[in-house]
This record gives sequence, structure tokens and C-alpha cells, in this order.
Amino acid sequence: ELAAVVRAIGAAVITDREIGLDDNLFDLGVSSLALAQIHERINERFPGRLDIEDLFNLPTARDIAAHLARAEAAA
Repeated sequence: ELAAVVRAIGAAVITDREIGLDDNLFDLGVSSLALAQIHERINERFPGRLDIEDLFNLPTARDIAAHLARAEAAA
């Protein structure tokens, strides 16, 4: 599932706490540097489908995955 892939990317960057599919990254206190790293890794896997600004409106792995699926369908 795409959400599990996104969650795994986040977990690879944020190693000091557990991240669930519906955990809000901002509520977890994720830094802007970590968000940039998450974006970079997502962009490596899904090029051009997610702008870094999108992460501010898509705070959970499930939200990001839904966005990626919509972007893929539109391509």
C-alpha cells in the first residue's frame, strides 16, 4: 500500500519515535529539516508528484499517499 511506503520513508528519517499512518507530523514535532529530507526521499521514489509545500497541507502518511495517487492518476 502506498501509505505504508510513505510511512516507511518518514520512519527512515524520523528514527526517535514511531510514526503511524494517521499521525500528524506537525503534532509529532517534526523539524523543517526532517520534512525536507522526507520530501527529498519521496521525490526520489515518486519524481515530481509532490511539492515540498504540499507537506504543510498533507500532514499524515495517508494524506501524502492519497495526494501521490491522485498525481499519478492525473499523469
